[in-house]
Amino acid sequence: MGVPWANPVRAGLVTVQASFLKRGSLDGAEVGDFAFHDQVYYTDNRQPSWVTIDFLGRLIIPSHYRMAHRARLPNFFSRSWTFSGSRDGTTWKVLREHFRDETLGPRTMVGAWVLPPDPDGEGFSMFRVSLLPRGNSAGTNALVLSCFEIYGVLMEPAAV
Repeated sequence: MGVPWANPVRAGLVTVQASFLKRGSLDGAEVGDFAFHDQVYYTDNRQPSWVTIDFLGRLIIPSHYRMAHRARLPNFFSRSWTFSGSRDGTTWKVLREHFRDETLGPRTMVGAWVLPPDPDGEGFSMFRVSLLPRGNSAGTNALVLSCFEIYGVLMEPAAV
């Protein structure tokens, strides 16, 4: 038998931070939850508006990522944002840019995106979703995010 699933935030395997958390738990467990239900996690309506997921030294060469909006919130869908990776939390490499992306909406609360291969082949231990100014469907700066997943190759922990 396998190990039962546990939220990686609550299990201490990842941490989540937001630029200006408006609503949600301080540990960001809503971002680490895989079951899409009534999670509430979003930033305040100001820039910069971002959410960072830190895999605590575990390097991942990403191939796809997935994120969800929030059930029963028919507005504020992310439209324009960047998805970036970092090893140190200071230097960020943009892995994909989205402009007027309409994947998320009232009928599709969960979306997944392919990432182009990184020519450097380097892994990242941190990932960040950064909403561009007025980058949601309401034209505001609030970033709504839950059920984040990253797919790719897990490498050895980063050397310190």
